[in-house]
Amino acid sequence: DTIEAVKEEINPVIAIAGVVPTFFDQRTRISTDILDRLRSDQRYSQYLYDTPIRINTAISASADAGKPVVFYRKSCNGSQDYQALADAFISRNADMCREFRVGA
Repeated sequence: DTIEAVKEEINPVIAIAGVVPTFFDQRTRISTDILDRLRSDQRYSQYLYDTPIRINTAISASADAGKPVVFYRKSCNGSQDYQALADAFISRNADMCREFRVGA
């Protein structure tokens, strides 16, 4: 696994904070199949965020404009998905996030 290689060669204390499904297109069978496999795979299910990032042209356009999608187009699906991911990350890692807020 890539994480194990990074631990051995670069950073022995690296850890997986979560797995985020990206380029998700609910209209395609491949997207739903991959998401189902991630949910049922014991290696990933405990890390999986239930906030897939839907495929969205505004995400690419925001990168081209040099802006985060949440500032580029706040109401697009990609922006909403990343905001939901941030909320889920904060919920899952509340203790760590509190430490950062206190130190800020």
